[in-house]
Amino acid sequence: MYFISKLVICFYIILIAFPIIINSISQGQLVDKWAKRLGKELNSLGLFITKAQEIEDRYRFNNAQVQKKDPKKILNEILGNVTKMLSKKMDAIKCIARAAEDEADSFKYNSSTNFTYHSSKYSSANGIEVELPESIIENKNMYEPMEFNVDSHFYNLSVNTSYSSVHVPTNIYDGFKEPATAIQWSESLDEVFRKNYESDPALSWQYFGSSTGIMRNYPAMRWAAGDEKDDFDCRVRTWYIEAATCTKDIVILLDSSGSMLGMNKHIASMTIYTILQTLSNNDYVNILNYSVSVNYTVPCFEKKLVQATPENIEIFKQSVNNIIPQGKSFAEKGLIESFHLLASYREIRNCTDECSQAIMLITDGVAQNYSELIKKYNCFDNDTIQPVRIFTYLIGKEINKIDEIASIACKNRGYFTIVTNLETVTEAVFKYVNVIARPLILHKKYPISWTHTSLDTHTRTNPNETYRLLTSAAIPVYNKSEDLEDDIHLLGVAGTDVTISSIRQLTFPYKLGVNAHGFIVTNNGYVLMHPGLRPMFKKKPTPNYNSIDFTEVQQLDDGSEPRELAQILLDLRADLIHGNKSVTKDIPLKYHYNNMQRVSREKFDFYYQSIKRTPFTMALALPNRFGYYAVQVPDEIHKNKHARVPIQSFFDGDNWKIHPEWIYCKYHYLEGHEFTNPEEELRHFLGRMYNKNFTWTMQYSTDNNDEEDKNIDEDDPETVECDMDKKRLQEDDYYCDKELINMLVFDAKECDMDKKRLQEDDYYCDKELINMLVFDAKSTLQAFKEPWTFKNDREELLFRRYNATLRFVATMSGLTRWEYIFGEANGTSTKQAFKEPWTFKNDREELLFRRYNATLRFVATMSGLTRWEYIFGEANGTSTKEFGDDHPRAIDETWYKSAVLQHQYDIDSFVYSVPLQPSSTEDLLITGSYAIFPKDAGIEAPASVVGFQFSHSHLAKSFFDIAVTQMECPGCQGCGNNLDCYIIDSSGYILVSHDDIDTGTFFGKMEGCVFESMLELNIFDRVPVYDYQSLCYRMVLRVTKADKCNFSWNGMSCIFNWILENIFWVILNINLYQTWHPIQYTVRSETDNLEEEDVMLLPTIETDDLEQNKTNPFVPCDHKRNLYVLNQNLFINGVGFPGEIKTQCSTKRYFIKLIPRSNLILVAIIFNYTGSEKQFSTEPEMVVYNEPYPCQKLQLNELTRRRLSGCFNTHEDEEVITACGYVSATLRCQISFPTILMSILFSVKLLLY
Repeated sequence: MYFISKLVICFYIILIAFPIIINSISQGQLVDKWAKRLGKELNSLGLFITKAQEIEDRYRFNNAQVQKKDPKKILNEILGNVTKMLSKKMDAIKCIARAAEDEADSFKYNSSTNFTYHSSKYSSANGIEVELPESIIENKNMYEPMEFNVDSHFYNLSVNTSYSSVHVPTNIYDGFKEPATAIQWSESLDEVFRKNYESDPALSWQYFGSSTGIMRNYPAMRWAAGDEKDDFDCRVRTWYIEAATCTKDIVILLDSSGSMLGMNKHIASMTIYTILQTLSNNDYVNILNYSVSVNYTVPCFEKKLVQATPENIEIFKQSVNNIIPQGKSFAEKGLIESFHLLASYREIRNCTDECSQAIMLITDGVAQNYSELIKKYNCFDNDTIQPVRIFTYLIGKEINKIDEIASIACKNRGYFTIVTNLETVTEAVFKYVNVIARPLILHKKYPISWTHTSLDTHTRTNPNETYRLLTSAAIPVYNKSEDLEDDIHLLGVAGTDVTISSIRQLTFPYKLGVNAHGFIVTNNGYVLMHPGLRPMFKKKPTPNYNSIDFTEVQQLDDGSEPRELAQILLDLRADLIHGNKSVTKDIPLKYHYNNMQRVSREKFDFYYQSIKRTPFTMALALPNRFGYYAVQVPDEIHKNKHARVPIQSFFDGDNWKIHPEWIYCKYHYLEGHEFTNPEEELRHFLGRMYNKNFTWTMQYSTDNNDEEDKNIDEDDPETVECDMDKKRLQEDDYYCDKELINMLVFDAKECDMDKKRLQEDDYYCDKELINMLVFDAKSTLQAFKEPWTFKNDREELLFRRYNATLRFVATMSGLTRWEYIFGEANGTSTKQAFKEPWTFKNDREELLFRRYNATLRFVATMSGLTRWEYIFGEANGTSTKEFGDDHPRAIDETWYKSAVLQHQYDIDSFVYSVPLQPSSTEDLLITGSYAIFPKDAGIEAPASVVGFQFSHSHLAKSFFDIAVTQMECPGCQGCGNNLDCYIIDSSGYILVSHDDIDTGTFFGKMEGCVFESMLELNIFDRVPVYDYQSLCYRMVLRVTKADKCNFSWNGMSCIFNWILENIFWVILNINLYQTWHPIQYTVRSETDNLEEEDVMLLPTIETDDLEQNKTNPFVPCDHKRNLYVLNQNLFINGVGFPGEIKTQCSTKRYFIKLIPRSNLILVAIIFNYTGSEKQFSTEPEMVVYNEPYPCQKLQLNELTRRRLSGCFNTHEDEEVITACGYVSATLRCQISFPTILMSILFSVKLLLY
């Protein structure tokens, strides 16, 4: 009896416990069941709508093969193309330089000649007169009328390619001898400009900048100053300065004693700003100020020379502005510190004659003679070597002790200049350029300089137009007839622009493949071209866009903190800078995409080699998971021609696009060959291919005297085996450095004036890309051509359930096709991408379709082709855009990249995404994409991506219809009040929740406790990504003028002070851009034999720098984003998480299941916790450093650089030159009244403090 009672008790215990166990387990199984059903439905829907298997089968049917890439061969091909293109630009400017020297030498100036010219600013354009300033209105007959036409090659600007036009700076009068001479003789350059353009119609702007300040540019155009002040002067542009002076080390030594207070401080500051403006990324600089002691104006730059990057220059300007002059002047300490600083860098760099160093001394006077001190630190080898030039600027109108300060410059290969007022600043500063250029002029060398990235700001007529990134090639031009005993000057600089986009087009992106990229690094380690370079912010240039280091765009995945650089990355950077032909493999990187909102952890291999005769290195980065294999296609063009199948038939309809940034076929002369879009242009050339005279030519064909580089490097140990029977050398055998000889021949060759001229209808085509495109078009056409039918009732049910509306495909050739299912995009026409309407093959297809409301299907190929189709309905009803208008870039689209990345986890998986943080969830579409990897002999390669779009609201409804309680699980809960359910993607963003407003939001922001648990269980990995190109709002805490007035007992004084400041700025601008006749300022030196009108200046000053902080609310900063990656292998290869998971937030529990064949997970949270939630975010957060910006970047200043070649610091004949500045000054017109008034106002203002 006792035994039986025990059994009864056990039975009841089990009976009570069993529902608890069953509920816990069954709830997890139920959630898993929901996930599997949803995954099965979505996968079935995607496969039958996209016809992925049919398209993949077409690759095999059409004899596509998978072959291994040869990255070295691809790199050689890219280098060959880019080198030929850049060589043509260099040849063009050599022709300009040679012609300029000859014309200037033979020209005879006649002051009685009334000359005319095409003025970029003042000539009438197409009959429309220009309102001239009052000061030059009497010269209106000097400006020849110009006729313009819109030219598609020149960015749809109005130009005239028959002649050039001339820009004259605002502060230079074109009627005086020097500028007038340059304008007249340079007119003959028009013939050279035209011949260059006829030989290379891809040439951008050509120009010649004269040392007089005038610039002749081709083709002629209206100068786009708009309402802004025209402060352009070619002589202080980077391309001019770098061609004239090469690399420089500059120490600016500022007198900050009490006598520099007031107007002298302002003139000195403007002198420094102008000097800084003449420096570039190749130059190094620091600013010291001295009075009783010597100080570095930027403390973190102490005892360093820093690169003259825009951000460093900006902090220098701010530091100079903050200096308060006080105390006595002791220049000795400042000079000694400057010499020590420059000497230390000569030692670090092991400097030779190529190192150019200078001290810029800015003072209102020196108290004593410093000849002996300077001799001690700057004279070596019996006074035969002076490594440092000294330029002295005497500030203010109280000129005294000129001999002392002038001798400092004259005895140290420098120049002495008096800067009495603001009007003379630019001309005074510019004189140092000619002095530093003397050795180059005397050597008569013609080194070609290449600038870092810059923005074409002066040809942008539309404020909404995107700035064009470019680099400029420039070459010095010399005066043949100058007398050494007087002085020598550059005649000027010739140059041309090369857009970065034109270089990128030569990098064969279709050969590199998806998620691979080509890029260019400069001699300073900065990126000239890189997909991670972001030069714009809110349609305006970022301050540091042209000094972004390679280490700032390639982020190593090694767990390092911000600004920490691993040795492997530094070694790679050093190789790139020096142009070493090499390979670096297995570099772990954080590969971010989708506007830095998603990330993948990938390993990349880098191949790189220098671009000949430039300071640049070309590099390729290939993902080593799938970057080494590509689909090779047969000769479809020849095959279809032979079968008499018109190639154009593969491109019927309008619902397809090709990659808009790739070159398939194009006319050399864009003007006269305009097409509505790239697709129309392609059709045109496909038709021409059946012409017997059609030939395949590249844009930059190989000249007869050029020899193609071998694909295999004979010095590569991987390709050369040991040969024991190697050839024995004979007595007369020799060897040559082919590359060095080629460079020597190129440098020696002046220019080829008889080079081949291209005809109006000459064209070029990329045969390999066109062949891929034709193959992709043929392989994807059939899947979009047949009538749409459902195979069974289930397909139709799914179709209706999810409301699929569009399908598409994109290929590696850049082709994108799409199809609106069962209807037309916009309902505006009867056009079809493909000839037949969509039909379902069975009921099952239609069921899936209706359930999820799929709206569109598409395909995109590696050739750049994208096809798409809208299913059963209109695209967005009222929108005028179709799918291909928003997504024409095939392999560069986010859904393409994501699908290929997803393939490494699950080869049968679709990737689903939704716009992140959409402004509205109404009519929101979800995009599903799937990567097709054809296989050949067990090897696979990415070929295309198919996809479709369907309704977000239908997905949500279908899911919640699935996620309900079921009879088999008594006591379980469905998604509702007590069970919060989310569908999130592999980056942690929400696709579906109970509240539509959560769509596109990061899951960790909504459910912080659950997400924290996921991180602890390694379900998600945190991947911090740093944005070193970011901008932050400027935060300034200061008391305003009104506050000072409110709290000051001397309110009237405050108001008067405010009035004085505003009067000062008004007068300053009047002095800048006055409407009365220009003031002529004539200065003479002991060696000058100039006529009275030789030097003529219009008063000018650049005020933008002074007001920049007031108008620019953004400053450069660093941002950190915590991005997240789902560990899908935990679910795919492991057991996942079958049971309930507890969090540390009290009793909060959840279930997590992978939705099969997708990048999605289902999270079901048992909601019985009401406490405060933690939050995780993917939003950027500013990185706070212990030092002010840009001091945290100081380590980049110490990284490897490659000094430019072709720089000269000395020449024995320079000793003959005696000109070193002014020892007396005669003012034909004394200081202007506005300047005197400003000085008075400054004095009054100081009395108020």
